[in-house]
Amino acid sequence: MKPKSSIDSVSDGDCALLKERYRIFFKDRLTEFDMPNAKAYRTVDEKNPSKSVFTLICDHPLQPRMQFAVVLKALRHSGILNLNEFGTLYWTPKAKTQMCFVYDMPLGGRVMKNLDDVISPIPEKEYISKYAPVLVSALSELTHRGITHRAIRPDNLYYMDKAKTMIVFGDMLTSPPAYDQPVEFEVIESAMSMKEGRGHGKLLDDLYSFGVTSLYISIGRRPKINFRSDEELLDSKIRRGSYSTLVGEEKIPLSMIELLKGLLSDNEEQRWNLDALKMWLAGRRLSPMQTRAGKISQRAYIFNGKEYFTTRELASAYANNWSLAIEAVRSEKLLIWLFRGLEDKKLHDAIESAIGAIMVKYPNIKVQNNVLVAKICLMLDGNACIRYKHLSFLPDGLGSLLANAYALNKQEDINIIIEMLQADILAIYSECRINFTYKNSYKVLASFINHPNIGSGLERCLYNLNEFLPCKSKFLEDEYVNEINKLVPAMDKVAKTVDVKTWPMDRHIAAFISEKFGNKANDQVNALRSENLAIATAGLLSTYAILQWSLGPESVHSLAGWLGCHIMPMIDSYHNKERRKAIENEVPKIIKKGYLPELFNYLDNLEERTKDYNGFMVAKSEYVTLKKEIEQFEMEFNKVNYEAEQLGMQVATVSSFCIALFTIVMLLLLRLM
Repeated sequence: MKPKSSIDSVSDGDCALLKERYRIFFKDRLTEFDMPNAKAYRTVDEKNPSKSVFTLICDHPLQPRMQFAVVLKALRHSGILNLNEFGTLYWTPKAKTQMCFVYDMPLGGRVMKNLDDVISPIPEKEYISKYAPVLVSALSELTHRGITHRAIRPDNLYYMDKAKTMIVFGDMLTSPPAYDQPVEFEVIESAMSMKEGRGHGKLLDDLYSFGVTSLYISIGRRPKINFRSDEELLDSKIRRGSYSTLVGEEKIPLSMIELLKGLLSDNEEQRWNLDALKMWLAGRRLSPMQTRAGKISQRAYIFNGKEYFTTRELASAYANNWSLAIEAVRSEKLLIWLFRGLEDKKLHDAIESAIGAIMVKYPNIKVQNNVLVAKICLMLDGNACIRYKHLSFLPDGLGSLLANAYALNKQEDINIIIEMLQADILAIYSECRINFTYKNSYKVLASFINHPNIGSGLERCLYNLNEFLPCKSKFLEDEYVNEINKLVPAMDKVAKTVDVKTWPMDRHIAAFISEKFGNKANDQVNALRSENLAIATAGLLSTYAILQWSLGPESVHSLAGWLGCHIMPMIDSYHNKERRKAIENEVPKIIKKGYLPELFNYLDNLEERTKDYNGFMVAKSEYVTLKKEIEQFEMEFNKVNYEAEQLGMQVATVSSFCIALFTIVMLLLLRLM
């Protein structure tokens, strides 16, 4: 069996050959096609040199959207930039292994070079009749395949031809979903979230982004939204609505106003879906609604010196002032405002009940405070993301949030995520969301966190939530092991340069195996947790052995040698000295073969183990019997000595008496004479 390499290319320094077809030139940058987290390079298709292609190489530690790569490679649509190939390569300029994607070259360049670029507005009739239908069809095609784009914006639209007659959506894979999206292009719920926690979202999120993109194109520039920060922009969206915030006083072509109102609705139920959009493109006039969500109170709620009249605005303020919110939610002030100001008895009663339940369920005051604020924010804003201390994310963005924290070594974020999972934050979210299903897959996360053994813990959560994330073991920093069949070959490669005294296993590898290989390695990973070094060593060897036996390759000489440096506890667990010596003589020969199952079976041979055990038990029994005989002999010997001593004492006593009597008699006789 040919070893499965963790790298899909061959590099010779200045270039790399991906999948034996695409030659990527590291010295020839194509900066005009760079993405926010990927660099573009000149590429030649060696099987079709006349075809214009380029490669994007991810230049960040974040996780690309690999789950959609295979589908997009097979998809061909006139509104989507064609993906020809993808894979891992050793990127010599950065001396690291990264994921790359080979795309068709857009000969007409970007529609807008950047979001501050000014272009000639595309005439609305031309946009509606020529460009928009193709792009809407592309969204329909992606939706049919269960894919959201999550990177729709004017500087990620391209003209495929020099004549600029065809527009396509650009790359959607090189970053986590919506990671590169400015706040104006995201629905309120997604914009509330940290960019790494926005999640894959749904079609309605893409349609919103398409609406904002259409606004840019129709006026040829960024709309005049003069906010000092993203927070101010988001606050305006919440207070005034997206349409009023983004469109404002802009002079929009009349034919586009209806489109923008339909796509920029903040109410999902009122936002146009694909069917409505297609009807509008076909000439049917619709009447989009622009309503503010939520009830408005007649009495202001004062928090942190500001007035709030809606629960959504208040929830946002709480989330942005966490420590102050803890004190606020514990006071009667909120409940009084809900009852008297907002006149919402149902919400008042629900929050009052939730506060009582949380105080009972979470005895730790620190966790109790955080859960209180998190849940009340969810209850006040029925559509918001999860907000917990300074973290904010949508449920399907938890995986990328955790992966990002690991990648950038954000220990504070990691600690908060652990606390959230222990508190089962997703269950709390499900209690506040009718349309959210608390899946069984979410339930296991708390179990992993509460059993932080090797093979479990937060590392297991990391790989459970990120199916295509490469293993983050310190041993594999220069590899890209995102599939279980790449692990053993990669470790064999690592073994050639590693310090062999190092234990060939860590928490990341164990968690990666547990998640990717499932129950088939449960016994082996469980053995790794043993405090008995012989059992733990057997677990180590058997884990790699079962992987090689199941997935190959045929031989791993370097890894076998590395493991061979750690097997003495297994050998020492044999009782028979001659057997141990025989094993020590035979093991080097087996190690040279590089087949771990044979090595493990030899060291942990059931027949030999049974024989050794039985022999040990016989010897132990004989030892016990002999020991008893010796003890009996010693007991009898001591008894004889005791009796002899007693007899001697008696003889001595009689002798002494006789001598004394004789002496007295002699003295009497002498006196009488």
